[in-house]
Amino acid sequence: MVKLPSSENTNGNSIKSVHKMHKSLAVLKSVLQGPGHRKPFRRWLAVSRWTCSRRTKAASEEPTATHEFNVAEVAETLDEKKKTLDMDQKRSDFETSVLRLRDIARKYKHGLRSGEEAVLTDLINEYFTVETVYVNSHNIEDVVMALRQQIPSDLDKVFSIALSNKALESKNKLLLQLLAQMARGTPRLHEPPGPVTAAVRPAYFAPRP
Repeated sequence: MVKLPSSENTNGNSIKSVHKMHKSLAVLKSVLQGPGHRKPFRRWLAVSRWTCSRRTKAASEEPTATHEFNVAEVAETLDEKKKTLDMDQKRSDFETSVLRLRDIARKYKHGLRSGEEAVLTDLINEYFTVETVYVNSHNIEDVVMALRQQIPSDLDKVFSIALSNKALESKNKLLLQLLAQMARGTPRLHEPPGPVTAAVRPAYFAPRP
C-alpha cells in the first residue's frame, strides 16, 4: 500500500482532504468486512456523518441553492447591448450569439419553478418526439428518410433524433423518474407548482385499476 504524506505537509487543505477520504474509506471497508471484533454500528455512523457533512457542504456551495436568477436584469442587459449596434447585420449576429441565453431567460421568466418545469418538459417532449418517429418502423433508414422530409434544412437534428432511440429501457426509466419528480415537486424550491406539475400530479397519484 502506498503511504500517504503526512497531514502536516505544507500543502494544507488538499493533503488533509486526502487523509480524511482515506480514513473514511478505511472505515467503510472495515464495516463491509463484517463485525468480528469491530463495532460496525459506530463505524457506519462515522461514515454516515462524514457523507452527510460533505453533502451539506456541496449544497451550500451550489449557486442555485441560495441565489435567485435575475432574469429581468439579464434580458435588460441584452436589450441595452443590442441598442448600441448600428447595423441590422450586427444586431442579427448578436441575437444569434445570445440565443441560448435568451432561451434560459425565457424559461426562468417566472422563477426557479418555471425553469425547472421547462427543463423537464423539454426532456419529456424530446422523448415523445423520438418515440413517435419510430411508431411505424424501427428501421433506422426509414426513420431517417421520413425525418429528412420533415426537417430538410437540419441534417444534424435528423441524425440526433434517429440515433436517440437507443437505450430505450433506460429512457423509459428516466421518463418515469421525471414524472415522479414533477408529481412530488422539489422541496428546495418553495414556489407553488407550475401548470405542468399541477397537471401531472393528479394523474401520477391517481389510484391504479
